[in-house]
Amino acid sequence: MYIKQLCFGCICLLFLPLLGYSQHYNFKTYSVDKGLPQSQVHDIVQTQDGYIWMATYGGGLARFNGNSFTTYTREDGLKNDLVEELFVDSKDDLWVATDGGGVAKFEGDSLVYPIKNDSLNSYAVTTIEESRDGGIWFGTYKGGIFVLKNEEIVRYTTAEGLSSNSVWELHEKKDGDILIATANGMSVYDGENFASYYKKDGLAGNTIYNFSEIEKDEIWIATNRGISAWDGEEFNFVQRENGPTKNNFIYEIIKAADGTIWAATRDNGLFLFEDDSVTQLTEKNGLSSNYIYKLFEDADNNIWVGTDEDGANLYRESGFVFYNEQTGLSNNEILNVHIDEENILWMGTTSGIASFDGEIFKDYELPGMFDNNHIWNITSLPNGNKLVAMPDSTLKEFDGNTFNDFSAEYGLEKLFIYDLLIDRSNLLWLSTDSGLYSVNLNSHEVEHFSENDGLANTRVFHVYEDSNGRKWIGTYYGLSILQDGDFTSLNIDDGLLHSQVNYITEDNKGNIWIGTRGGVSVLKGVVNNEPTEIKNFTKDDGMVLLNTHFLWFDEQGYLWQGTNGGLQRLDVPSYYETDSMRVTHYPLTDEGIGMEFNFQSLAASSKKHAWMGGMKGVVSITPENMEEISITDLNITDIKANSSRVDWSQYSEELDYQNGTLDFPSIEFSSDKNIFEFTYHGISFTTPDNVTYRYKLEGFNEEWLPETQDNSAVFTNLDPGNYTFVVQARNSNSQWKNNQTSYSFSIAAPFWRTYWFYALIACSVTVLIYGYIQFRVNKLENRELQKRVDQQTEHLMKALEEKEVLIKEIHHRVKNNLAVISGLLELQMDQADNGFVNRVLSESQRRVQSISMIHEKLYQNERLAEINFERYVRELIEIITYSFSYPDKDINVNFNIDDFKLGIDQGIPCGLILNEVISNSFEHAFTQQDAGKIDITINYTGSNIEVMVEDNGKGLPENFETQERESLGITLIDTLSQQLQGSYTLRDTGKGTFFKLMFEKEETVVDIPT
Repeated sequence: MYIKQLCFGCICLLFLPLLGYSQHYNFKTYSVDKGLPQSQVHDIVQTQDGYIWMATYGGGLARFNGNSFTTYTREDGLKNDLVEELFVDSKDDLWVATDGGGVAKFEGDSLVYPIKNDSLNSYAVTTIEESRDGGIWFGTYKGGIFVLKNEEIVRYTTAEGLSSNSVWELHEKKDGDILIATANGMSVYDGENFASYYKKDGLAGNTIYNFSEIEKDEIWIATNRGISAWDGEEFNFVQRENGPTKNNFIYEIIKAADGTIWAATRDNGLFLFEDDSVTQLTEKNGLSSNYIYKLFEDADNNIWVGTDEDGANLYRESGFVFYNEQTGLSNNEILNVHIDEENILWMGTTSGIASFDGEIFKDYELPGMFDNNHIWNITSLPNGNKLVAMPDSTLKEFDGNTFNDFSAEYGLEKLFIYDLLIDRSNLLWLSTDSGLYSVNLNSHEVEHFSENDGLANTRVFHVYEDSNGRKWIGTYYGLSILQDGDFTSLNIDDGLLHSQVNYITEDNKGNIWIGTRGGVSVLKGVVNNEPTEIKNFTKDDGMVLLNTHFLWFDEQGYLWQGTNGGLQRLDVPSYYETDSMRVTHYPLTDEGIGMEFNFQSLAASSKKHAWMGGMKGVVSITPENMEEISITDLNITDIKANSSRVDWSQYSEELDYQNGTLDFPSIEFSSDKNIFEFTYHGISFTTPDNVTYRYKLEGFNEEWLPETQDNSAVFTNLDPGNYTFVVQARNSNSQWKNNQTSYSFSIAAPFWRTYWFYALIACSVTVLIYGYIQFRVNKLENRELQKRVDQQTEHLMKALEEKEVLIKEIHHRVKNNLAVISGLLELQMDQADNGFVNRVLSESQRRVQSISMIHEKLYQNERLAEINFERYVRELIEIITYSFSYPDKDINVNFNIDDFKLGIDQGIPCGLILNEVISNSFEHAFTQQDAGKIDITINYTGSNIEVMVEDNGKGLPENFETQERESLGITLIDTLSQQLQGSYTLRDTGKGTFFKLMFEKEETVVDIPT
């Protein structure tokens, strides 16, 4: 809803139009076509970062940076998109009041409603003010006033003396009193009591909308019936000629920094109070709407106008005033302008001739009928009459009433004329498409110049007379200089920027400036019609457009260039000082690249003022009324690392925001981040397209990079270290130093470039060096030790070989000695005649032979400490079998023996046991049978040896347990088994005898001889 409109929606308003002409002022409109989310603007404020904030009634909150809008809506935390009021407090916090109740503030990048008060949140807040004691005052519609102080809420209503509970504005006076505009009069709160004033007390109207302190003791009050002035005691109606009346609803009044007073109305536009005059500004003067809701002056003293129908208007520099069909012109298409001696502006249009005396526009009917009514040239003759280039290519002399045929009088043929000039000698010069003509107005003598006479080209666009009387002629193909009847020509080959020369002028140093189709050139130090230097200016120097339609030097020495897309101002004084040209582009329209000015449509009334004609009317330019265009603020808006936006939450737990904008924390990036892109924006509301930047990255490059209009900078392959990105912005006529911002950061070194890694490397190198030294020392020591070991080993090996020989000799001698014993036993058996003795001797011989075989195997073996037991057993069985060879018996011996080695300490007792058992089987088992068998099995499993001997003889005798146990053989087996630390069993199987011996194999230890 429109809250204010509810109070006066039923009142009809009559508007009394002003008489006379209207000027078209330089208003720039920002509405939905420029990105504003909604066309109804109810409030405008500015934060310290330079952004303009607009409250739109239906589109939410809009932030403007001079080029584009950022919108905040319900998706960002607002209760609804009907924003009614904005306020920036002393902490630069933005308060946002929405229709339906409550006030929001930014928390992080979102909007929240921090005040938890049901009453305040149920009323629409219409105005916000901060008092000197830090209290925040909220005026509401139908809810009175709420004051937030020290986190407590105090409420004032009509019960406390307020004149109405519908409050439109709160304003704290310099003495601390709070002025309160309400729907029913006004109230003044002195800190304790309310005093109220109504229409009956002298107020112009009973509905009060706004206060403005105009003078020390004078406050202007905006009411529904004009403006009241109050000195603290009396109310007086503010009445000025052409000013607002009591029929005007006044929404707001502001006093600008330049002393002018602006009053916003419903349906009647603006009233501008300047000194003793009042000017009404409406849609005819460039406003987008006559329904004005809000006025605001920003930090650069620009006036913003919020409308309730078509967005916001920015009132820009007053140096430009526009006149068109809305202001009284009959035709917007101005082809040529001329100022006469009476300071009357004459205009050639596409429909004829018009004049303007400063108050009234007047049109003149052309004589006769033409294919078109285009008037391209007008100038004044010495007699005051006007010379007009007609649509039929003739010249007419016009005295204000009658047209006379000038061409016929002077014998001129039909000519297509580009330019008319009357020089100091009253010679008329005609620039035509068929050459240059001079006409003596007294003698009627006409002289024609062409290429044959030295003219650069017969198509002549412009003639200029310099301070020395020389004629400079711009042609389609070069520049000609006429002096004393002789032509000198210059072209591209001589250094000109472009061959088509459209316009020529001179500066206060006597240098000639040439406007061409390709830019602007200056000819310095012309001597004998030859310049000593030609300097050209193009897009490389900041020019937006190159094709020159006219040139004009103002009083300050600036050169104004008319183009088909607005004006460009060349800072010539700065160029002479710095040798660098600064160019400012003024589009002067919101459409396209700029206003289209026509060829040579320039009329300078003085160095302070000029008229310029274009396809949308005529522009009055007064450069001294233009203030310096500055940059409001410069902000870094985004930072990317390795082409991706930085996730700042990874680097900092607490991020600082101001009104939704992140204050980028200064952090250390990881070593893999070495590509950085910075985006920045210089806020300029008057000429945003003219903002230029320069930047540097301290720590990478200390010098400023060239000036550019790009608003981003990329740095690649950055090494670890500390950096500060510094960017400056300026408009065409502002200084770099006034607008600068920076961001500091660092890039961590990779672990291999950190101090701890260096320390680790140093320690590692030290350890390696130490290790290498130790290694070398140890190697040398080991080499020496090895040498000694080798020597000792050599001695040991010799000793070992000697001992091996000795041991073998011992085993051999033992074997031989045992063989001798065996032989002696055999001789003894031959002499014995007793069978028992013979048997005993035979058994002893076998026992000796079993021992002898062990020693034989040892000295024949490579290892002197052990024998191949499987081979030993086989040979032992062969010997036993041979000794018991019975011709009448068939005894088979079967054996299954694992292949393993056995030391001498176990081999001898084991061999003796086998000898006893097998011999016993041969001797006793088969006495009662002719055939038999003996099975011998020896298993080696793990570390255990199992020896089994089984025969199929007659078995054990009956008295074995009592008598045989005491025999020598059994005793020997018992003793040898104990020596092996083993056990045995001997039993009768019923089919023969079974013997089993088990013992654990011992590892053979070979002692190294010393």
